[in-house]
Amino acid sequence: MADSVYEIMMYTPLGSKKGMMSCCIKNGIINGQLYILKHSEPFEGVIDEDGNCKIKGKIVTMLKAACYTGVGRITASLVDLKVYYGRGEYELCGTPLKKN
Repeated sequence: MADSVYEIMMYTPLGSKKGMMSCCIKNGIINGQLYILKHSEPFEGVIDEDGNCKIKGKIVTMLKAACYTGVGRITASLVDLKVYYGRGEYELCGTPLKKN
């Protein structure tokens, strides 16, 4: 998988938050941009041939910016991550952006 863009949803105690995620995978390295809460921030990490990955980045809210770690799977057909942000654990799911 080279460059992919996903529509994502992060499930938080304050409700579901929509966003987008773009990523590029090359030689076991994944990097990209996470757009959520009206902010776009880069992320990077490692990924194996089955899509199992661990990424790190930053989420910016209206009140603060904090680092997160995401662990799960990213494949050509899905994003399924547990995101550890602050003291919380959130689910982040997504599907490929439909091309017109």
